[in-house]
Amino acid sequence: RLDINTIGLLLLTNNGELANKLMHPSTGLEREYLVRIRGKASEETIKTLTGTGVMIDDKPARFERVIGADMADEGTNHWYRVIIREGRYREVRRMWDEVGHTVSRLKRIRYGTIKLTRDVKRGQHSKIAPMQLEKLVVSLGIEDLFTGQLYSKPSRSGASKRSEERRVGK
Repeated sequence: RLDINTIGLLLLTNNGELANKLMHPSTGLEREYLVRIRGKASEETIKTLTGTGVMIDDKPARFERVIGADMADEGTNHWYRVIIREGRYREVRRMWDEVGHTVSRLKRIRYGTIKLTRDVKRGQHSKIAPMQLEKLVVSLGIEDLFTGQLYSKPSRSGASKRSEERRVGK
């Protein structure tokens, strides 16, 4: 999920267990964002955001990393790449607000092992390659969920092949 003012990577699945694992904070799955804020964050601000963190809804929140993005700054706006592991409601925006910076642009560029590539333009979609899906599933520790479903070889008979395609979800 992304809020209405955020763009970027969305993962779509019809597998409920996979969806729950992707969204649940206990998995600690990294989410990476490109963030444009008004003003420039001081070293002290970055240390706060990555160290002790800030309080959101009476719970601590912190970034795993804050890195200056390799993008040209735009006047008083500055770009950063941030990595979080939770993904609470509007967490990235709220954390920057807590330290006195307003987010003017926000784009999710990575969700776990899946990266948004430059060849996928806004409004477009692409399928995840089987190896990318396998990496994601392994990183979540749910390989058994897909055992025998994704990578088994289809049989030669037509009926068995159709059955295999349904099981894989084609």
